[in-house]
Amino acid sequence: MESLRWILLGVGVLVIGGVYLWSRRPAWPPRVEPRVEPDTQPEPGDFDIGGDSALESETFSQVEPPPAESEPRAWPDAIDQELEELSAAIKEERQGGPAAPAHPPDAVEKIIVFYLIAPRGEPFSGNDMDRAFTELGLEYGDMQIYHRMAPGSFRRPVFSIANLTEPGTFDPAALGHFTTPGLSLFLQLPAPIDSLKAFDDLDDTAHRLADILGGELRDETRSPLSRQRIDNLREEVAEFERRQKLKHAGR
Repeated sequence: MESLRWILLGVGVLVIGGVYLWSRRPAWPPRVEPRVEPDTQPEPGDFDIGGDSALESETFSQVEPPPAESEPRAWPDAIDQELEELSAAIKEERQGGPAAPAHPPDAVEKIIVFYLIAPRGEPFSGNDMDRAFTELGLEYGDMQIYHRMAPGSFRRPVFSIANLTEPGTFDPAALGHFTTPGLSLFLQLPAPIDSLKAFDDLDDTAHRLADILGGELRDETRSPLSRQRIDNLREEVAEFERRQKLKHAGR
């Protein structure tokens, strides 16, 4: 769910940035109506009909046309820097420590979803899920759901597990009297690790959870998850990883 967190963070930064820019906007200059000299009709005989010298000595009141609409102003570099610092400050406050560099991960481009459905009339119990999640090394975290975390200083979810019942969250303090008809496991690509390794980890974890909890795995259409479908998904992930490498190589 880390990418979702970045989306929420991005929306928050955009809103705060918009308010900030609105408060810092330059005041528009007051509209100046063009001044037109009164149209006076000269009396007969007032004109000195002469040559070029007469025209040169004549004074006309010029009515300046309204200024053309200016080109869109360039985004000030200073504001860019301030918004980046604002984003980093928000991250630091939410994490309770120094923020990672203010460069969000790539946008989510592909999502793989598995469902683990409990037998009819036999929902998964919170205690059983807690033991299974602990055994498989899954961690409770962002968005109040469980994650497989990637190693590293700034750890990000490789894939996540949500409750199939709305709103999809878990309450570890209440797992003793909690049941659910199923779980959803989802992998968002690009992942913080190699895409194929992330998919294989998702596949293995889903099958181990099914063995421990006694549920049935289904694909994104809620059809039984077959070996052929898993192989097809793995080919899609391999193609995605290939395109990602080509994209980054072209930068």
